[in-house]
This record gives sequence, C-alpha cells and structure tokens, in this order.
Amino acid sequence: MGDGGSLTFSGSSTLSLANDSSANALVVPVIAGAAPTANGAIAFNSTTGTLKAGVAGVSQTLKRSAHDLLHRGFGQHHHRAGAYDQR
Repeated sequence: MGDGGSLTFSGSSTLSLANDSSANALVVPVIAGAAPTANGAIAFNSTTGTLKAGVAGVSQTLKRSAHDLLHRGFGQHHHRAGAYDQR
C-alpha cells in the first residue's frame, strides 16, 4: 500500500496481530498537536506526549503522562523504593 492508502473492513471483519512477535506491530499516527474527534480515532500527540482518542466528538486523553501523574497527580503520591504510589 502506498502513501495515502487505506485499509477498510466491513461486516464482521477481524484484524488480528495476536501472532506478531514485534512490540511495534501496531503503530498509531504520531502527530504534533493531534486531537482526533471522530469516534474510535486514535493518535499520539507528540507535543504533549499523550495518547488521544475521539469520543463522542471530543478529543480525550487516554493516558496521562508520567510527568502529570508525578506533578499534578490524582491525590498525594508518596515516594517509596524508587516508585510513586497513590494513597
């Protein structure tokens, strides 16, 4: 498939990478400022270092960055044995 190509499935199609031994078997688009809004669309925002997905017409962050978890957190984090845990 060349540049700009697409792979489309319909009906009850399955795309399985279950037997692939590569850690990089599935790579999503990496785009500065990515903010997908179409339901099910995913991309990696290289500006913020976050994985984004389109949900109900809005771009949502799927995983917060390690920096956010440590500095903004979900409550107090205590350092123990080189790792942070939420209490």
